[in-house]
Amino acid sequence: MRDAAWRIHDRRDGAPRSSKKLVGDSHFRLICWAIKCGVPFDVAHALEDWELLGYAITFAQLENGNKEYDWELMDFIDDESR
Repeated sequence: MRDAAWRIHDRRDGAPRSSKKLVGDSHFRLICWAIKCGVPFDVAHALEDWELLGYAITFAQLENGNKEYDWELMDFIDDESR
């Protein structure tokens, strides 16, 4: 059995079960955003990437005052830049 020092060492190196890799995974982040916004866990995991992105953009628009989304820049358009 490995001790705590090895677990810490593995985490720093980005071991296969490390949370560092999970947090950096964009698909996982979209799933978490959907769940945060009320999509059931199993439904969020079953959605395709393009569906998750669509939901994420819509939820973000609702949270930030319905700003318009620029698909070419992949960012929201500020009112000052119009």
